[in-house]
Amino acid sequence: MCFPASYYNVIGRPSPLNREDSYGKGELQVFTETESQQVGDSTFYFPHTDYDILSEANKKLQNVPNHLGPMDQNPTLVTLPAGKYQVSYRGVTVPVNVAAGRTTVVHLDGDWHPPANVPHDEVVYLPNGEAVGWQGASAE
Repeated sequence: MCFPASYYNVIGRPSPLNREDSYGKGELQVFTETESQQVGDSTFYFPHTDYDILSEANKKLQNVPNHLGPMDQNPTLVTLPAGKYQVSYRGVTVPVNVAAGRTTVVHLDGDWHPPANVPHDEVVYLPNGEAVGWQGASAE
């Protein structure tokens, strides 16, 4: 399923990067669904599942495993040149903007809800009404 860009101007609430080498680059973090990984006899971890990053022209740029190993439960931060991309995950394609010096966060795991005091026009919604992220700054 692919939703038109008009449904999402940008997903993510930008926050500053604290890296000197980030000139012209931003970060993308995608919260995908998790899967159960058993390590040892009775220890379970829940790493995030992988997704693809596509160019604006729909060309696959990279697959993101979205965890460093079976015990890593944090979604991967991917550094990208500022620009427009698409996140492809389980049949859904979401256009995103990555702004220089900012982190764009996308929630495709179904577990995110915006705080009650956030204005409606600052939140990005799927056509079914599900909130999936923040409106952010345009890509530079």
